[in-house]
Amino acid sequence: MPLGTDALRFALRYRPILAPNVPMVFCCVAKSLLDRVLPLPEDVTGAVTEADVGPAADLAIRLQPTLKRIVLVNGASAIDNQWLEIFRHQLEPFASRFEIVHLANMPIDEIRHRVSELPSDSAVIFGLMFADSTGRQFTTAEAQDIITDASSVPVYIHADTQLGRGALGGFVGTLESAGTSAADLTLEVMGGANPASLPVRGAQEVNFRVDARALRRWGISEDRLPPDSVVLYREPTLWQLYRNQVLAALAVITLQSLLLIALTIQVFRRRRAEAALRSATGELARVSRITTMGEMAASIAHEVNQPLTAIVAYASAGIRWLGHATPNVEEARANFDRISRDGLRAADIITTVRSMFSKQSSKMSTLDLDELVAGVLALTHGEIVDSGAVLRTSYEAPLPRIRADKVQLQQVVLNLVTNAIEAMQPMPRDRRKLSVSITGSQENAVVLEIADGGPGIPPEALERIFDSFYTTKQKGLGMGLSICRSIIQAHNGTLTVVDTGELGTRFRVTLPVDEG
Repeated sequence: MPLGTDALRFALRYRPILAPNVPMVFCCVAKSLLDRVLPLPEDVTGAVTEADVGPAADLAIRLQPTLKRIVLVNGASAIDNQWLEIFRHQLEPFASRFEIVHLANMPIDEIRHRVSELPSDSAVIFGLMFADSTGRQFTTAEAQDIITDASSVPVYIHADTQLGRGALGGFVGTLESAGTSAADLTLEVMGGANPASLPVRGAQEVNFRVDARALRRWGISEDRLPPDSVVLYREPTLWQLYRNQVLAALAVITLQSLLLIALTIQVFRRRRAEAALRSATGELARVSRITTMGEMAASIAHEVNQPLTAIVAYASAGIRWLGHATPNVEEARANFDRISRDGLRAADIITTVRSMFSKQSSKMSTLDLDELVAGVLALTHGEIVDSGAVLRTSYEAPLPRIRADKVQLQQVVLNLVTNAIEAMQPMPRDRRKLSVSITGSQENAVVLEIADGGPGIPPEALERIFDSFYTTKQKGLGMGLSICRSIIQAHNGTLTVVDTGELGTRFRVTLPVDEG
């Protein structure tokens, strides 16, 4: 029983020496090569396998409706070229409808590159490859792996041993069914049948066989497959793999569901009670805020006093510029612009304070702190210049963004800058240095520091500096820093004095980074 074409050639040649007059049954000889073997004696029969790329092309046409090009990949060895001639002949019926491209007798790297750039209207048929044109040798499986991994389109095959390695499929018979046919013939011969009366048989099972994983890779539905196709390598479902475990889990889930229904009723009742409590608590908090209206009215007076004072000063200056013998219109216009700016600033302050007593929440948005601070410094540029102070800024880049109420935060920065300017007024001009810096800290926060060159805060005043109605100024209301700290705390941040003394005071504002 010779197995394969080469074994059959050997057995026929040396049969007179090895086993004269003994019947012979061969197996797994390619039908396309059978007529190229030595003439078969009458007492020789067997089972053949089919290696035909024509049905593989038919499968490609069925699965790829837009197909225009069939690409045959083949090797360069003597055996490869023997089969290449057969494959070319098998594809001739398709040449009138499709472009037939042969990638054979080439370096495998070139073939891999070519198949990787094929357009979607192409299909690859892998033939045989034991060597490429450079003499590099492969097993057929190794060469097929290289081609299927690189191909940009589905790869089809002609032998069942080529399935399971990335190819989509083909029309093949299994080696097992060919072996079964050979075994049946052998039993008949051993039972007394004349081999001459037993014609050569094919594999018992020849049909379209495809790899389910390749279908999924190329997005091809199984509905396109020919009838009676065999789909291999399907991934088993959860039910198939763990049927008993799934049944047990369903039983547990059913029991837990009953418990959850009972718990849900209790949770629903509790949430209604909690909602009522939250509503009452919120109303109580609003009433509490309203009771502090007197205190906040003082804060409005404190905050609005600065822009109103500036408005009066700019208006007087504008009138003087217009009252000159030759009115200076440009300077007057600049003062009127400042009046408009400070009027808007006063309106923003009032809006912010009103929002603190309403049911409406703050208008939180994602901000760049350096841009906000730069805007405030631009608004106070005139006051800084008039005070004779030297401004120094330091912004670390890049800075993470924060989430805050823009108007409220502007109010804090403006208050701290204005306080710094006022604190430096009694000092010599070389001491009037205003420093503003922003850095990102390791605690996922942004740090703003505003330092002045003033006389510092007395130790007895430092502990109460953020208390309401406490002030070290002769005309102050003692609300500015108290409001600033309240705003920063509402933003989950901190406002502290980190350094004070004869060389000045440094305030630090820490705000969390926006993680949204």
